[in-house]
Amino acid sequence: LSLHDALPISIITMSVVTTPVARAMPAFGGVASYPQVQSYPQVGYGAGFGAGFAAPVSYGAGFAAAPVDAARVEELKTTQLNQMTQHSEALRARVGQVQEQQLALIDAQADQQIQQIQLTTNARREQQKAQLAQGATQQAYALDQRQLQATAQLEQQALAAQGLAARAQFGFGAPAVDAGRVEEMKAAQLGQVSQQTEAMKAHLQQLQQQQSTMVDARADQEIAMAVGQINARREQQKAQLTMGGQQQLMALDQRQAQSTAALEQQAMQLTAQARQQETMRANAGSYVPPAGFGYGGLF
Repeated sequence: LSLHDALPISIITMSVVTTPVARAMPAFGGVASYPQVQSYPQVGYGAGFGAGFAAPVSYGAGFAAAPVDAARVEELKTTQLNQMTQHSEALRARVGQVQEQQLALIDAQADQQIQQIQLTTNARREQQKAQLAQGATQQAYALDQRQLQATAQLEQQALAAQGLAARAQFGFGAPAVDAGRVEEMKAAQLGQVSQQTEAMKAHLQQLQQQQSTMVDARADQEIAMAVGQINARREQQKAQLTMGGQQQLMALDQRQAQSTAALEQQAMQLTAQARQQETMRANAGSYVPPAGFGYGGLF
């Protein structure tokens, strides 16, 4: 009976990883945690790497039990190690893919929050500046109204003075009034009123510019503080995600190393069993029974 005539070696699967490897990460907005990475596929050499083998062959029992083929053991070990490595790499790739997706989601949500804060703050900025401009316009309009009133009063007073001057000229007993002096004084006072109005309007414009600058400074400061906080939270959550991914990869590597060691040990035990069986077969083939006493003990 050759090794090729042996019964095929059965493979009883064994769970390499029995607990899920997952680490829930803090959410950013609606950021989900890492998915529950499942265990390795059911690969292995089973209970003792071939529990279907019979007990070791003894000299008297012949070769009723299926022998262990050392080459087949090595072949199975290599195949299952390759399968386990491929699955481990697939899980590692999945962890990296999920991590990249969640990092991109964190960036997108942070950018969206920054954009929303900028829009809200800039809208409030423009509203406050519009209110300032409206207030300055109303004040400038009030100054123009007062200037018109003062001008009208001066014109009326000058007109009355000129009337007195005309009456005095015709000898109606009115006090002597110089019409030229009246016109000169009116022009001087109108000039003063105009200059004062322009100065006050310039002051209003300067004050409006200062207040608008303060509004811009406050708005820029609010945006900068909010952006800084969002970016800090963004980096913190990305660091946590990266750390969680690294821990998952380390757990996968450790479980792969443990499974590899277990498979190596089981294969070593079966290889030793195969060599023992081969030795027993060789000894059985060279066995010579002791000399008897002939037929029926007559010799």
